[in-house]
Amino acid sequence: PQTLTGIIQTALPPDHVFNRVLDLGCGTGLFAAAVRAVYPNAVLVGVDLSQRMVTAASARGLYAHVQKSEAGAYLDQTAETFDLIAATDVFIYVGDVSGLVALARKKLTPGGVLAFTVETTDAPDFVLQTSGRYAHNTTSLRALAARSGFTVLAEREAPLRRHAGAVEEGLYMVWRI
Repeated sequence: PQTLTGIIQTALPPDHVFNRVLDLGCGTGLFAAAVRAVYPNAVLVGVDLSQRMVTAASARGLYAHVQKSEAGAYLDQTAETFDLIAATDVFIYVGDVSGLVALARKKLTPGGVLAFTVETTDAPDFVLQTSGRYAHNTTSLRALAARSGFTVLAEREAPLRRHAGAVEEGLYMVWRI
């Protein structure tokens, strides 16, 4: 979460402000802590599929509200709009992300930002890995950004997480409409 927040921060002008932030797949709320340190006045909304994660994220006291919902269902049903939608380790559980990207775009304010992480592959488009997570092709993601009306502001390969004692690399992307 700190890496994604740092990339967002450096991709935008130093005086950029986010008023409303959606933490899509918020988990325990680690992104909220990172984004709050940089954008202290932002109203944060968290969404997660797991009630256990919703409870943990709520307990942090950083969100205006946290809701239990599947990411696409939330985006499809909410009337709220956001200046930033962040999806840290969410797209790795979705093969074809074009539907989520389209829904997110509809919920972004003009000039809004979509920031996310993915694992990468050289295979065309995306592939289900033996880990049970999807990896996405960087060129395909850039093409999706263009088709969806986004400009790619930043992309950086960096560690995503530690798993079984090893560092797992991935791609951080920041898009803007």
